[in-house]
Amino acid sequence: MKKHFTDIDLNQSVGNLLRLGVMVSVVISLLGFAKLFSEGFEMPTDYSRLEVPDHEIWSAFFSALR
Repeated sequence: MKKHFTDIDLNQSVGNLLRLGVMVSVVISLLGFAKLFSEGFEMPTDYSRLEVPDHEIWSAFFSALR
């Protein structure tokens, strides 16, 4: 016999997916922080001396993701 899919089942499914998404994002962010600290994370002391000009910052960011 097939079970009828009710609103309660839908709410539970959506809730479980949201919980899973939150857990995955927390794990990924923790791994990112661990990677930053293992590689030696340093904030720039003078932002005007950065290697990438202001008008190219987004293109440099997206090319660094590749």
